[in-house]
Amino acid sequence: IHRGKTTLENCVLQCETTGVTVRTSAEFLMKNSDLYGAKGAGIEIYPGSMCTLSDNGIHHCRDGVLIKDFLDEHYDIPKISMVNNIIHNNEGYGVVLVKPTIFSDLQENAQDETEENKALKIQTSGETDATERVDLEELIQCATDKMELYARSDLSDQVEGNCEIVNELVAISTQKGQMKKKRLSELGITQADDNLMSQEIFVGIVGNQFKWNGKGSFGTFLF
Repeated sequence: IHRGKTTLENCVLQCETTGVTVRTSAEFLMKNSDLYGAKGAGIEIYPGSMCTLSDNGIHHCRDGVLIKDFLDEHYDIPKISMVNNIIHNNEGYGVVLVKPTIFSDLQENAQDETEENKALKIQTSGETDATERVDLEELIQCATDKMELYARSDLSDQVEGNCEIVNELVAISTQKGQMKKKRLSELGITQADDNLMSQEIFVGIVGNQFKWNGKGSFGTFLF
């Protein structure tokens, strides 16, 4: 899907290569469908796209859902919603996140720079620093509340898989938000968007079941 919006409902997709690839700027809705047999990923999601998966079966593929490159310079992270899907019997992971190897280096550099610039931030913009802390606290609390809500169910494997994905995506989207603010600062834009971090929290991952995937419910791949 290269552009525009595509909807699949009550379909069966018997795949041979990749199942469905959602390219940048495209929007994809898949509901009450069954997808299997892909030699690549069942669903491959690119940066800048929108993808909603609801009440589907994704199985017997190499990986179930593959999410690509969260640190692209030109495109935002994709907006993804996964609700009540059964992702099972895939050779690799149920959901796999592909990210650049420089991510860990960027994360370490951002932490170092945060320490180095702490005094300067306090002197020049104490209110902005406080706002960033509040945004981060709200972000973490939001994710925690969601996890606690679904942790009450008896489906421990299901909950564990969903929360594992949420944790990783929250961490990465937060890091990207921090780097965006840093780039704005370097360009001389002193006031960053206060809602930037909240806009990065795009994922609705609820009620999915992960069963018998060869490498587990969730994993990352560095390139």
